[in-house]
Amino acid sequence: MSRFAFEGRVALVTGASRGIGEATAKELARRGARVALTARSEPDLARVAGAIRRAGGTAAPFPLDLERAAAEGAGGRSVRGLFRAVEAEVGAPSVLVNNAGFGLYGDLESLSESDLRRAFELNVIAPHALARAVLPAMREQGGGVIVNVSSVLGRQAIPLAGGYCASKFALEGLSQSLRAEVGDAGVHVLVARPGRTDSSFRQSAMGGSWRPPEGVPAMRPEAVARGIADAVESAAPAVDFTLAGRALMTLGRLSPKLTDRAMRAFYRRSRDR
Repeated sequence: MSRFAFEGRVALVTGASRGIGEATAKELARRGARVALTARSEPDLARVAGAIRRAGGTAAPFPLDLERAAAEGAGGRSVRGLFRAVEAEVGAPSVLVNNAGFGLYGDLESLSESDLRRAFELNVIAPHALARAVLPAMREQGGGVIVNVSSVLGRQAIPLAGGYCASKFALEGLSQSLRAEVGDAGVHVLVARPGRTDSSFRQSAMGGSWRPPEGVPAMRPEAVARGIADAVESAAPAVDFTLAGRALMTLGRLSPKLTDRAMRAFYRRSRDR
């Protein structure tokens, strides 16, 4: 199978105003893609687009509240308007990077239904709506790539992040089903599972004062972006970034009882901090 080439392709990246989304937009532009950026913050999107243009790339910002777009669905005014604007200014996307995400921490007993719905709207429903919207254009082009940014916690849950884990588990299931359904149309679905990343994601997450332990080394967003781009080019079904993350997922699969004991101990230590 020939390697996927970004040169001349249109890539739509969500959550592109910071962190992994910003780094991925810059990396895809560096590899020759024309990048459409979307997120809520218009000033931040303008900053990222400006940086890409100054580096010789092509980028255009498209501010959008993805939570509202998710509530409207693929046929809603927000999503239709986004894709009309992207097609008119940059071209029809052949790459979609569903990166925008919502962090949610705290014990499940205290988690409100409204916060859980918000997590699912941005982490699951928005990627589904955007994938539905972009698939007709990808079929017309004879193929494309959909990247869903999940997490190590989409394969192995931990205490005090159950709402977030549940949403990422759902995104993993959506991605697996979609991969089987659209593969014959030449559309590839990639799941990216970064671990702890050096960004403002945790600081902006909901869930009170608790945050995951800081002892785990953090990846740079640029390293995640390079890993995503490399995995797209090689048509990998998934990319796992850290040895610790792979070890945690393997332990959960091979020894559920031992993993449960470790998670209970983790919960006790975290609760008592």
